[in-house]
Formats: sequence, structure tokens, C-alpha cells
Amino acid sequence: MSDLHSGTDCFFKREMRAVAIYCWHHTDMSPARLERIINCPNESAFQRIWEIMAAQHHLCDRLEAIRLGNALEASYRDSQSVLLCPGDTDYPNALYVLQSPPILSVRGHVGMLNRPQIALVGSRTVHPDSERITHCIADQSMMRGLIITSGGAFGIDAFAHRRAMAHAQPTIVVSALGTETAYPRENSDIFDYAGQYGAIVSQFPNRPVAHKPNFPQRNDIIAALSCATVVVQSRARGGALYTARTAIRLNKPVWVAAMPGFDDLTIGGLQLVQQEKAKLLCCLEDFDAMIPMEDAVQKSLPFPIASQTPECPQPPVECISDTHLRILQTLGNQRLTREQLRLQTGQPDDFDESLLDLELSGTLAFVGGCYGLAPVHEKATI
Repeated sequence: MSDLHSGTDCFFKREMRAVAIYCWHHTDMSPARLERIINCPNESAFQRIWEIMAAQHHLCDRLEAIRLGNALEASYRDSQSVLLCPGDTDYPNALYVLQSPPILSVRGHVGMLNRPQIALVGSRTVHPDSERITHCIADQSMMRGLIITSGGAFGIDAFAHRRAMAHAQPTIVVSALGTETAYPRENSDIFDYAGQYGAIVSQFPNRPVAHKPNFPQRNDIIAALSCATVVVQSRARGGALYTARTAIRLNKPVWVAAMPGFDDLTIGGLQLVQQEKAKLLCCLEDFDAMIPMEDAVQKSLPFPIASQTPECPQPPVECISDTHLRILQTLGNQRLTREQLRLQTGQPDDFDESLLDLELSGTLAFVGGCYGLAPVHEKATI
């Protein structure tokens, strides 16, 4: 008898999931209401909920809603995306801190959403120092095993995503326009890369036009997915502050990059520090404090995608450069500090970028303040 009830309950849950997907795609129903459908305990409770919602949102009958919900899920699969509802096995654990976790569409590698991430956010209009500072923060974060997560927009978002791309590392885009449309179109390379080597995630259905409120709402997902949020720059009323406020509400650390004061482009982030809602990120040592203790193990990882997530294809890495070779030949079987290595290689312009490439790929190891060849590469290089 219990098996019969178990089978009936499972069938009912699948029906409720299909109804919720139908409502998510065809209405502006809130995540809280969709959650009520998904978690509906029994037939009589659903009937009461459905009568109210059907009248408010002009919904079709239940059987048609189930059919359309299942058809919608199949259409997302056909377009290389998956739909995740709260309670699904692959649903990202980090989003359960939200009051009402939303239904998600995901294109790319769903497992990436459960990996340690850092949110890099800021204004679309950028300060002259922003690109350099964003690159520095992204580099240090990736060296510590964190995935770069942002919103795919112009400015700071694009700097952060493209820095991950430059080092052949995955990146996660949280989209306000579903998973099939790159917005803005000029950043389609970021969306294409994330869909292939990282993930694009959205709490909104695939539609050709985004509503303005979607953008601050998607920032909740950015903050919730990430173990820390860094505001590189923001105006006093900048959109990046939505992400920071959500992180603060969720008791997640917020950092603000040390940027020139007395500038409209940076005042919003610096005010968070002034209000003691965020900490100032101003030196390399701050990165160790920024990463929560439960993620400390990530600092020892060179982030080899193939060994940690074998289902994910390795992003393309550019051919080894002359500076890469000079670094490897200079090290040989010795260990050198960064400055010693820079001097002995002739201080090439791309020294820092090449050193990071080799460290992220696992070719070099940084131990005790010195760089040396990682054990697996020693014999082959010598």
C-alpha cells in the first residue's frame, strides 16, 4: 500500500512541477507562488490554489497546463538548456538562502553553479583605472579556485568575464533575458563562451525583450550564488549596489575595490565602506581574508577543469608564448620569488599575465613565497 501511495505522490509532484513551469513561462507569477504550486501537498490543496491563480492570471485548465509545461521543458532541452525547479537534484544549493528560490533555466554545465564563485560587479560606464583593477581582482580570485560570476553587461561585468576567458577559465553569466539571447549583443562572445565552458543561468524565461525590473532582480541570483561580492566601482545609485545589498542581507561578505575618491563613478561603493557595510579591498593580503574558511581548500588548487569536472570541455588555451618559455627555462630546478623571476627573465611586458597563465594551468606552484615547477612538470621541462 505504501508503494502505491509513493507512486501516486511522485506522479502528483511531477504534475505540479509541469504546472509551475507553465505558469513561470506564461505569467509574471512570483517565485513564492510558483513554490506553492511545486510544494503543494495534495489534490485538494492544489484545487484551492489553482482556482485563485487561474482567475487572476487567466490560466488554461489543469490538464492543458501540464501538457504545455512538459512541452516547454522539452523545448528548452532542444535548445541546449535545462529547467531546474527548487527541490530538483541539480538545483544550486546556494540559492536556498533566498526566501523563495526561483525556477531557473541553465545553459552550459549545471554543476558549475555549485562550485565556489565570486561576484565581480560594477558600473557600465567605467573609470580609467577600472579595467586594470578588475583584472587584478579576477586574477587573484581565479588563482584561489573561484569562478568569476557576473551579469554579462558592459563595463565591469565584461572586464571580469573576458579576463576569465583570457586565461581559459570558466565563467558564469546571470542573465536578465533568459539563456538564449545575449544582452547586450556586443557581448555575445561572453555568452557563447559561458554556455560552452561555464554556465548561463536565468530566473526568467526565454523572451526577446527584458523588463527593466529583471536587472535588479537577477542581481539577487549573482549575490546568492557567490561566496563573496566585490564592487569594483559604482555610482551612488548604481545597479551594482543591488547585488551588494542582497549579499549584505544574506550575511555574505561584501568588498569594495580601493578606487579614487571624489569621483561620481566610485562614490557608491566607497559609501558602503563608509557605512561599515563593506570592507575595502586594497592589497593582495585582503584576498585571503575575503575567502570564507569553508572555501580555504580552494586556495591550493590550480583550477584544473579536466580533473575536477571531467564532463566539461577544456577552454582553448593560446599557444605558449616566448615569455612562458623564458619563465620555464629560468626556473629549471630552482625556486625564485616573483621579483627574482621577473628580473632574470628580462622584465617582459606580459610577465604577470604569463606567470598567472602557468600558475592557473598547474605548471607552476607557489610555495613559501617562491615559484617553482609543479612536481608533475619538473622532469619534462628539465
